[in-house]
Amino acid sequence: MKVEVNRAAAPPAMFSPRVQPGVAYLHKALGERAGLLLDELTEINGRLTDKNYSRAVPASRNISFTFSGQVVPPLVVVRPGEIGRALSFYEVSINHLESERYRNRYADSFTGFLVLAQDPGRRVLSYLNNYLLVVKPNGKMVMIADDHTHAAYAFGLARHLRAVPDNLVLFHADEHRDNVICGISENEMGPYRAERITLSRLAYCCKNAVEIDNYLDFSCRSGFLRPEDINYYLTENLGKRAAPAYSARSNMLRTGKIGLLGSLADDIKQARAGGAGAFLNLDLDLFAFLHDPFFPQEKKQELAGITEGQVLAPLLEAAHLADFVFIATSPDYFCVPVRTISRLVRKIVDAA
Repeated sequence: MKVEVNRAAAPPAMFSPRVQPGVAYLHKALGERAGLLLDELTEINGRLTDKNYSRAVPASRNISFTFSGQVVPPLVVVRPGEIGRALSFYEVSINHLESERYRNRYADSFTGFLVLAQDPGRRVLSYLNNYLLVVKPNGKMVMIADDHTHAAYAFGLARHLRAVPDNLVLFHADEHRDNVICGISENEMGPYRAERITLSRLAYCCKNAVEIDNYLDFSCRSGFLRPEDINYYLTENLGKRAAPAYSARSNMLRTGKIGLLGSLADDIKQARAGGAGAFLNLDLDLFAFLHDPFFPQEKKQELAGITEGQVLAPLLEAAHLADFVFIATSPDYFCVPVRTISRLVRKIVDAA
């Protein structure tokens, strides 16, 4: 299944010799696929930038998990060595009660009720100044964004760039399932079917309608994924020897398989051996129980004794094996210093 892009008689994009990361670099890394990527790029301030994410726009008020002052920034192409400079952040200050993570922390006790009723405090969330599309010398691509709404765009982009085969298998490592049913009606879904969608249309929907907990259902209804090809690797399973039974509710995407993080690399190998493409979809909130002070204490106790190295090792191997990697920084669910985010992102990109 190929994402068709509207090419309306526009001449081929021309870039200055000093544009970064450099057209010659992309041709060397991607080979014949470089033209597919270059067709989707524009030059802004000497940087190659995705046309469909070319300017910062205010986060849509139609989407539940957004805050005042938050924007959807440009998607900039970088080499791995540029991540240290390119991975920069701006701050959004929110009231504690606006934060789902904060409310959940105190939701189940009378003391928590009093805290929520009286707490006037605020917390600061760190959002990305630019989303990044990292192109490695080996041709592997890693997309980095604030949240998983934009993973739906990455599915389409990866298909268009022939970075993954059409029979795509998703490996979703996250604190959450993100499997809520999408609220877009069947009539509204028409322009977003994979056989007719343009990347610009897909980007528009990801910026204005798709939520962080329903983008998987949206992607399945679009045709980029099959529900049975979603594999979940969740925080709640990190300390368990066997994956729990999958319990679907009426407002949830009902299929998908839950696995253990330790089996992630083997599961990717099995999918690729069968001719499928492997897309690693990683949310940094998987590490929240280790670093985030707002992580619920009772859940943290269940995971006591698990180290960052034990979580990171299978993810790095999976990043190396996958065809395409997406990383969500999830500021409201991984409220940590930016140095922690940067360190984890660089390790994952280096391993890919």
